[in-house]
Amino acid sequence: MTDPNTTRSFLRGVASAMVFCAEHPEPLEGAEQFLTQVVDVPLLAFDASHLGVLDSLSQVSDTGLARRFQNIAPTLPWAESHRMPGMGDKAALCDLNAVFEFKGIAVGLLYLNKNVEYPQHDHAPQELYLVLSGTAAWRYGGNEDYKIVPPGNLIYNQPFDLHGVRNGGAPLVALYVLWGFD
Repeated sequence: MTDPNTTRSFLRGVASAMVFCAEHPEPLEGAEQFLTQVVDVPLLAFDASHLGVLDSLSQVSDTGLARRFQNIAPTLPWAESHRMPGMGDKAALCDLNAVFEFKGIAVGLLYLNKNVEYPQHDHAPQELYLVLSGTAAWRYGGNEDYKIVPPGNLIYNQPFDLHGVRNGGAPLVALYVLWGFD
């Protein structure tokens, strides 16, 4: 297992980038909740798990945060997405609430292998993504069209915005934060 401080440091870097990139009050709210909690949120006991999609981990390297992600990814609990059952070689989610005791927010990582589409869906909580690696076409923010989003960009979905992603020729890694569960 990686030192929890290494994982916490990575998450602080992601949260700081989210706060820096947030241009409007709604995404800033979620980013600040994440940053505030990640500083000292308690670590939980968990078991790391590996899915086939992580075999492409060496191809994740187009940002500093993505390179840091490469170091911690094998030590995290990965699972197939309930939206893509039986496709653990193509897509995986890491529920970071199984690693840290976040309150009132759900935090996780989305990992898609190249040329994979994550199904469109919606949900009540607001959602913020920071693209860490890979350029993909995203449907987000209430738009009907997919837009190309490179690494380092923030994506915000209001409650019930239909959203999804069509990945390109390299693995996609994005960290997400959901909040406003009431």
